[in-house]
Amino acid sequence: MKLIGKLPYDVAEAEQELQEGPLAEYSGPSLAFLKLGMSLKQIIVISMLLAIFFPFGSAVDMTPASLALGLLVFFVKMSVVFTVCALIENTVVRVRFKLLSQHTWMVVGCSVLSLAFLVMGI
Repeated sequence: MKLIGKLPYDVAEAEQELQEGPLAEYSGPSLAFLKLGMSLKQIIVISMLLAIFFPFGSAVDMTPASLALGLLVFFVKMSVVFTVCALIENTVVRVRFKLLSQHTWMVVGCSVLSLAFLVMGI
C-alpha cells in the first residue's frame, strides 16, 4: 500500500508528523494542488498496475464502441481496486510500530524469494 500512499500503520500521537507533516505549512490553493497531485499519483500508479497485471478488457481496435467498452471496463477495474484499498485501509487494525519490523522483514523475504525464482527461471 505504500506505493499509493496508504498505510495501515499509525500512532495516534504522531499522525501529524507521519502523514501530513510535509503538508502542514501549506494552506489554500497550494494545499489543494498538493492534495490533487497526491490523488492523481494514486490514479496513475493504479492505472499502470492494472495495465500491466490485468490488461483484459482493453480496446482492441479504434471503433467508438470498442473504446467505450474499454473505458467502461477500465473504470470498473479502477473502482474495484479503490474499493479494496478503502476496505483494507478502514478495516485493518492499526499496527503498532513494534510490529512494523516483522511486516518489513516478511516483505523483504518475499522479495528475495521472488528474485531467487526469477534467477532460477521458475
